[in-house]
Amino acid sequence: MILFIDERIWREIVNHLENVYPEEGCGLLLGVIEENYLVNNLYPMENVWENKGERKNRYALSPIEWLKAERRADAENLLILGIYHSHPDYPPYLSSFDLERAWEGYVYLIVRISQGKADQSRAYLITHYKKVQAIPIQIVREVQP
Repeated sequence: MILFIDERIWREIVNHLENVYPEEGCGLLLGVIEENYLVNNLYPMENVWENKGERKNRYALSPIEWLKAERRADAENLLILGIYHSHPDYPPYLSSFDLERAWEGYVYLIVRISQGKADQSRAYLITHYKKVQAIPIQIVREVQP
């Protein structure tokens, strides 16, 4: 299982996450599942974690925006494949907080933003009973479902 990301979408993810640094940024990965996860769109979201002072290491997604993303994905015959978010000045590993809130079947793309610039990323698939499977990321010129 590989997470293929269209390079245009990758640049949008990186720009979004760098622009909200030093807070965690977040959004949804849209695409299709064939033998692999194919990301060819995204839905950037605002971090709505209630305590703004904690947004450096916490994020929350708006349920209303999630519904809008679902409608958009449906209209484009896509699925919500998972969530992307940043770890400002922290390695791109699932934290205990991330894992506690993770949903089975979703991909979690984590990008470390170090001093305002993306420099490392990792992806994980959450399987049954919250088992974590690291999956490789490949940025490609164009994702073809």
